[in-house]
Amino acid sequence: MSRRVKSMKIQNFCRLAGWALSILGIWGALFAQPVWGNDQDAGIAYIRGKELVLKGDYEKAIPFLEKALQSDPKSAIVNAQLAEVHLRLRNVEKAEEFGKRAVDSDPENLEYRNTLAGIYASLKKYDEARDHYKKMMELDPSNSKAPLLIGIIEAERGRLSEGLKF
Repeated sequence: MSRRVKSMKIQNFCRLAGWALSILGIWGALFAQPVWGNDQDAGIAYIRGKELVLKGDYEKAIPFLEKALQSDPKSAIVNAQLAEVHLRLRNVEKAEEFGKRAVDSDPENLEYRNTLAGIYASLKKYDEARDHYKKMMELDPSNSKAPLLIGIIEAERGRLSEGLKF
């Protein structure tokens, strides 16, 4: 057997083994009971938490999302999901905490920044909200929502002329 044929057989075997491991990983993720302790378990916890969020079971979702966060405390997506959950449960201060973490971890994500700005507005932290909406406009000049929201904030503050500048 030539060296090239032997190399091709090894490559094919490795590809097949990779596919088999992937299938086993998916199978395990779908049917295994979570045992918290590694990144795959954190992923399962996040998926379960997200499933509960989609069903509207926000209280039940929190422990799963917190378990997912233990694996990577700076995870932007998990922090953002926890911010949303706490916001829906009207735990605005907790939502602010997780919203800040999400934006700190992924400062260019407009969705996370918009959520945090909305949290600040609901807490009447108008300067912080305005700063985040302005940053959204810098990141995406075509964003038509941010100037409108700045206008609403300024109107709430009784500074309508300031809001009209955007």
